[in-house]
Amino acid sequence: MDYKANMKELNTLLASVESVYLTIAKENDLSYNELMMLLMLNEDARLTQKKVCDGLYLPKSSVHTLLADLMRRRYLTLTEGGNKKEKYISPTESGTLLVAKVAAETERIEGNTLSSVSERELTLFVKTAQKLTRAMLHEVEQVYGEEN
Repeated sequence: MDYKANMKELNTLLASVESVYLTIAKENDLSYNELMMLLMLNEDARLTQKKVCDGLYLPKSSVHTLLADLMRRRYLTLTEGGNKKEKYISPTESGTLLVAKVAAETERIEGNTLSSVSERELTLFVKTAQKLTRAMLHEVEQVYGEEN
């Protein structure tokens, strides 16, 4: 097994998938991470900065910068959360329209893409990707320690 060639191909494929989301972001005047935050907001009406940090593997300062930019552009606002320290990320009226637009575009592209393979192929692919991800996370933990 030529693991270097396989990892190179896998990384090329992952980069190609990411380029699809970069295109969606660019076409909507967003950065990749702004798009991902809006897609998270579409799925979670109680989205917090911490959830964005955890979901996108970004530091708090980066999420704060993304949020500040989207608030400056009047797409998002912060509302009272579950406790005094926690605030929910909420769309403004124009933000609601943008979230709906990018979610619909993304879902159409993803849906058409996934329908091009059988359910069996997709299930096997997802299970294999999960297994590889767990193994890689385990290996990086072995090399670099617990908190990576």
